[in-house]
Amino acid sequence: MRPPPWYPPEYAALARAALEGSAVGKLLQRRPAVVLERLARGGGATNWYALNSTDDLEGLANLVAPGSMVSFYFDGRIAEVRLDEATREHLAAIAHRDGDAVVAIRTAGIELERDFPAGRTDLDDWLHEMGDPDRGFVGAYPGRDNDGVNAVTLVLPDLDGESRPHPY
Repeated sequence: MRPPPWYPPEYAALARAALEGSAVGKLLQRRPAVVLERLARGGGATNWYALNSTDDLEGLANLVAPGSMVSFYFDGRIAEVRLDEATREHLAAIAHRDGDAVVAIRTAGIELERDFPAGRTDLDDWLHEMGDPDRGFVGAYPGRDNDGVNAVTLVLPDLDGESRPHPY
């Protein structure tokens, strides 16, 4: 995986050090995680990833943006499941109940392509556009939880190596 062209090559090392300095590495030794990257000053823009082990941290460090807030979910709140009829109905119910549902599929490596369907028609249309995949990640849109066991949230350093809050 290549970092975006505007990041200096040394940024991946800063991001990896921040990730490894958190509880993420230990938790990934036991359980996979879905990662939500909220882009700093991104007007709500996000990127999503699925990590299976600590081996995936290097790839993640090469993709995340400076200053991003990253949340790792280890508890299955965004679960990889078969996208059968029951799952589609369940996700539509989440969208109706919460207004915020997420569905994602693996695209390349650790990266996930995602959508936030408002209901069953939106979900079915998006899945059809994605080639009607058999499996995907689904759940309610997650918060910025940080209990150190089921979820870890941290702010990545900016290009100067300092971590500071940004609007997300």
